[in-house]
Amino acid sequence: MKKRAFLILISVSSLAALPVCAATQVVELLPGGTQVPVHIVGTISSSSAKVDETFTIAASQDVIVDNRIVIKQGAQGLGEVASVSQAGGGE
Repeated sequence: MKKRAFLILISVSSLAALPVCAATQVVELLPGGTQVPVHIVGTISSSSAKVDETFTIAASQDVIVDNRIVIKQGAQGLGEVASVSQAGGGE
């Protein structure tokens, strides 16, 4: 089975910090270059993935800025397949 390499663009804005209470919406602006470790929730099939296809991602750990958790581990967001090509550089 051939595998495909994926370039994945991640919508960090969809990984919003969880609200403190139901009536409060917290919006944080992350400094440029802030690393947000994520993992894919579920699977992406190398045989059927298409450009612009979206998939669920989740923060792998808390993201801390200025000694505050701005994204909690497990917060979910969306990733997007930006390109698909054969593994091994085949064109």
